[in-house]
Amino acid sequence: MLSAVNQLNTLAEEKKKAGQDVNLIFVHSWTGLAQPEYSRIRHDRLIEADLKTKSYRIVNGANHGQAYHPQPGDLLANIYSGRISKFAESQGHFKPILIDQPRSKKVLIYEYQP
Repeated sequence: MLSAVNQLNTLAEEKKKAGQDVNLIFVHSWTGLAQPEYSRIRHDRLIEADLKTKSYRIVNGANHGQAYHPQPGDLLANIYSGRISKFAESQGHFKPILIDQPRSKKVLIYEYQP
């Protein structure tokens, strides 16, 4: 998990240096720990995905409280919840960019690509 958080931080820094917005999408953990942890990663928008309704809402940053539609380059983090893989695959545009271990094939970070 720590390496995924470090990798997410690195990706966010690279995007900022390239002049891109960092939009970080996460799924709320049943433990309630997800948002505070993700808030530590540099971002322009922190977006919560609702797995049941397949909708997105900005919970921190620009346009706080508004609905959101994923944009190219957005990052979907699968650090605290294993439930994201099926969700990401069902959305069709999220592509794996960091796999935990090739053997487990658990994707930790996806990027939205049209």
